[in-house]
Amino acid sequence: MTILGKFLSAEVLEHDFKYSASGVYTNVQADEMDLAAIKQKAFYLPTVDSPEIFGMHDNADIAFQLQESVALIDIVLGVQPRTASGGGARNPDMIVDELSDKILAMLPEPLTREGGNKELFTHQASGLLHSLTTFLL
Repeated sequence: MTILGKFLSAEVLEHDFKYSASGVYTNVQADEMDLAAIKQKAFYLPTVDSPEIFGMHDNADIAFQLQESVALIDIVLGVQPRTASGGGARNPDMIVDELSDKILAMLPEPLTREGGNKELFTHQASGLLHSLTTFLL
């Protein structure tokens, strides 16, 4: 209800209203109501919403990424057999290797600074790259 109250209030009709402290997220003004202006404004919005737009701390994004990583590791570990079978069966390491080869085959070319989206390489206020960019690199 707190988030909904922020987005559905009389304050959003004010000319200089900002949805977040950074000022990245602002409302569309009456003089910007033509389609071209709205497209222009949407084009400059971040491709990935930061937690600030939802009134959350930046650590919420880190917690989300950690949760996703743990879920992926759980899936990889889940394909391992619980008991060893006889003779010619594949061992757990072989199964994980095959699964990782399949995942690698589905991934696009490696991310480079030259070929990647320029927004990915924008430094944060602390001077560091976003943790997801560091991971992808």
